[in-house]
Amino acid sequence: MTQLTQELSKLIRLLEGRIPANPQSPENVRRADKLERTMQAYFKSLEQAFPYDKAEKIYNRHVEVE
Repeated sequence: MTQLTQELSKLIRLLEGRIPANPQSPENVRRADKLERTMQAYFKSLEQAFPYDKAEKIYNRHVEVE
């Protein structure tokens, strides 16, 4: 009986990996890692592109204080 249980457990794990919405499937884990790297690069480029040191001058120039 334990052999049957082990085989069924193994089969279930294999099938779970093929479910498209399973966040733990190897393909979805790879996609999540790639998305994370892409988003990190995007926000890093935004950080480098925006002139944060000039933000105060730009704000004061264009915003009227009531």
